[in-house]
Amino acid sequence: MVRRHKFSIFQSDALELRALPNALLIKPQNPWPDPPFHWDTERKFEKRLNMSLCIQQSVKVHPSGLARRAIGKRIKSVLGLIVTRGADVEVVEGVPTIKFNHDDVGEKWLLKGWTYFVRPQPCLHLMGHAEVIPILRAALLDIKLKGDAMEEAWARGNTLPPETRRTERKLSRERSNVSNYNSSKPSSGQSKSGKQRSARQPSTSSSWTLS
Repeated sequence: MVRRHKFSIFQSDALELRALPNALLIKPQNPWPDPPFHWDTERKFEKRLNMSLCIQQSVKVHPSGLARRAIGKRIKSVLGLIVTRGADVEVVEGVPTIKFNHDDVGEKWLLKGWTYFVRPQPCLHLMGHAEVIPILRAALLDIKLKGDAMEEAWARGNTLPPETRRTERKLSRERSNVSNYNSSKPSSGQSKSGKQRSARQPSTSSSWTLS
């Protein structure tokens, strides 16, 4: 048996990301009624990627419901840009610039059959796409590498996988990219996000499927 706290979790000043296998989630008592046909099996796409996303927010993130909705849309938009278009950020002449790499897309970012839980922080409301992309890239890679290691361990009959040097090197590179990018930002923004870090509490969530 693997307890929930054993699963990987990514934490930063902007958001917290956790992933759990769908098999461990409690089935709803009143599931959404099924249509007369299963559209997912009827519509066959070779490059289709399915994932479940649950965004957990409360009034502590922002008192305005419109602002919380905007935060959720920003997270979904950035996630789609990373997975489907390989979005990344480079600092060109001191200006963060979004670039796209179509060779850096697809299943390498997602765990099949897992549900992702995102808990944003208040400072995310003031951040643009160029600031969120490096953080979410590091978070997705962290969860992906550790989740793959756990699935390989389960296939061998083990409960938890041993940490490998290759995994740690990949994670350290992505984390260093985030830290280097954050170090180029003004210190006032960092202090402001630090003051608001304590506002963390789950609330009503929403689901999303990436196509």
